[in-house]
Amino acid sequence: MMAAQLRQESTYNPDLMWDLSHLANSQLASDFFLQISHSFCIYSPASHKLYSHFNVESVDDGGRLMIEPTPCAYDNTYQFITPNSIKNTGIILYSGKYLHRNGYYLGIPIHKDECLKHFSLTKGIEFLNQTFMENTGAPFLPIILKGDLQAFKTTAPYLHLHRADIASMQELSALDRGDLFNTILDRFSLIIHADKAQH
Repeated sequence: MMAAQLRQESTYNPDLMWDLSHLANSQLASDFFLQISHSFCIYSPASHKLYSHFNVESVDDGGRLMIEPTPCAYDNTYQFITPNSIKNTGIILYSGKYLHRNGYYLGIPIHKDECLKHFSLTKGIEFLNQTFMENTGAPFLPIILKGDLQAFKTTAPYLHLHRADIASMQELSALDRGDLFNTILDRFSLIIHADKAQH
């Protein structure tokens, strides 16, 4: 029953069907996301759920992405997470190949009135973890939502990163908050390790 419910969510939950038709090169954006999607958890504001295990299917020649929660990973679907626990950051992730470099890069808004400052992924994460530890007592915990996959004017795709504020998720037990904390870090460590292998 649970597996059937999860399969149906990608059909009935609008947050799990991503329309990329507004992007100049939706296939390029789709391919980019398929390469890195395993490194993130996806949040659905409509259902107040956060999915840590899912499959991504590109349909309509890359014009849409369908997120399908993994049926056997029902225990890794976190529920009762309100939207105010997921914070906008303005931070973006993109491939270094568009700069003729290896690995991934982060664009980080250092000050509100300034343009993004760009870091290699490793240096960017070090900076973000230090900053968020000082300001919130927790490292940077990236989460993605529908609408976060975008593209520069050059058609090169990028991914906007939201942040999970675990401490504010009082609807979850302390055990579940700790489990979610570790899950987000474990998922994101995959792209960090992949990035280091490219240098």
